[in-house]
Amino acid sequence: MKKTFFLLLILSGFYACKNDQKKATVTPDDSQQEIIMNEKTDSVKTPVLLGVYPVEVLKKEPYADWFIPAYDAYKPNQKTIQDIKSHLKNDLTIKLYMGTWCEDSWREVPNFVKILDQLGFDKSKMTTIMISEEKTTPEGLEKGMNITNVPTIIFYRNGQEINRIVEFPIETLEKDMFVILCGQFYRHAYDF
Repeated sequence: MKKTFFLLLILSGFYACKNDQKKATVTPDDSQQEIIMNEKTDSVKTPVLLGVYPVEVLKKEPYADWFIPAYDAYKPNQKTIQDIKSHLKNDLTIKLYMGTWCEDSWREVPNFVKILDQLGFDKSKMTTIMISEEKTTPEGLEKGMNITNVPTIIFYRNGQEINRIVEFPIETLEKDMFVILCGQFYRHAYDF
C-alpha cells in the first residue's frame, strides 16, 4: 500500500511539472506567425513567438519585462558607434534569428537594437525571425541558414552574407559589428 501511494505521489509530481504547450495563430500585419504558449503550473503563460515579427514587438508585454531594462541599461561605446556610421551603406541588410524563450537572446537582442537605434539604422532593412528551441519556424525560414545557436545576427551586402555574430560577441556587439562592416577578419564563437 505504501509503495502504491509513493508511486502515485511521484507520478503526480511528474505530471505537475510537465510543460504543456498550446498553439494559437495570430495575424499581425497581415502575415501569419505562430505563438506557442508555455504553460507551467507555477508561472504565468509566456508566449514563444515563431515566424517573422517586427523587432518592436519585444517592446510590448510580456517581452518588455526583459527587453526594456536591458535596452535602457546598455551603453554602447560612442566612438565605436561613430566608426560604424562611417561604414554603414544603403546596401546593408540584417537577418536576426532569435528566441523569445532564450536567455542569450534576452541578453544580446536589446543591446543590438539599441546600437541600431543609435546608428539610425532603418529597421525595415532588418528581418527578425523568431525560432523555436529546436531552431525551427513553421515556414522553414531557418532552412539552409546554419542556425545552431541564438541569437544569430547575419549581415548582408548586396544580398550576400558578409559575416555573422552567433550567440554572443567576441568583444562587444558594436566592436564586432564594426570589424564585420569594415571587412576585417572576424570569426564568431562557433566558427572553428
